[in-house]
Formats: sequence, structure tokens, C-alpha cells
Amino acid sequence: MDCTINGVPVPDIIDGNMYREDGLVLCFSNTLSSAICRQLGKTFCVAVDDMASLKRLLDEQVGIESIAGHCEYTDDHQRDHFMKLEADEWMDEFRLFWRTSETKSFHLPPSIGRLCQLP
Repeated sequence: MDCTINGVPVPDIIDGNMYREDGLVLCFSNTLSSAICRQLGKTFCVAVDDMASLKRLLDEQVGIESIAGHCEYTDDHQRDHFMKLEADEWMDEFRLFWRTSETKSFHLPPSIGRLCQLP
């Protein structure tokens, strides 16, 4: 269509949609980094060495299976629970997402994570 706004090309969106989807999301950083912790306002870090075990444990407590994946980052209009703006790429996120709006509390064994020194 060659549409522009103030000289900036607008992408041709042929099949766009907007929807609302409630859910629970748990976010992790893939990178052990003092800089990321500082930017997030954190003072310590807990490392999870076996994410598959954590996922199984949490899925059992929620009662449904989560969707797990690494976030991707874009500079365009696309967004979902695993697609974020490129400006957030510094977080290097991995997420668990459950399609439920029910509030949950989790009970985790001490062995599921370990307090670690930040580099």
C-alpha cells in the first residue's frame, strides 16, 4: 500500500488482530549478571539449575501445563507473552506462562534453587 506517516513507512498489515489473554507469568534471566540485577533493582540472585524440574513442580501446583520459552525481541508491533520490544533485550528472559487468571502461591523445596554470588 506504500502508506507513510510523516515520511516513515507503515508496514502493510494484512491479517492483524488484537486480543486480551490473562495468565500467570514467571520470568527468569538466562544470564547471571550483576548489571542485570542492578537494573532490576535486585540485591541477590537465586540460580535454578534444573528448570525442567521447576516447571514440572509448578505445573503440578497450578494444575495446568505451562508454556515455557525464551523471549524474543523485536522493533515492530508484534507482541505476545514471549515477544517483547528490543529495548528489553538486556533482560535476556526465559518465561513460564500459564493460561489462567487464578491467583496462585507456590511451595518450593530448598533444593530447587541456590543463592549465588553475583559476578
